[in-house]
Amino acid sequence: MTRLAHARIERAIQRAETGTTGRIFVRVVGDRELDAFERARAEFEGAALHKHAPRNAALVLVAPNARAYAVL
Repeated sequence: MTRLAHARIERAIQRAETGTTGRIFVRVVGDRELDAFERARAEFEGAALHKHAPRNAALVLVAPNARAYAVL
């Protein structure tokens, strides 16, 4: 991912989170084969999003090389 693309995603997330208690995490992984849901679940727990006080966090996992994604 280019730095420009990364910056654009960060700005979009910041705008979406403004004025809310929600948290949005985006993970882009380079794996060619994976179970996107299981990987997203592991990333969600690894980032301790399940402990976010208002319990309103979301994780978007994108695996372009595997042509897969998951949203939790």
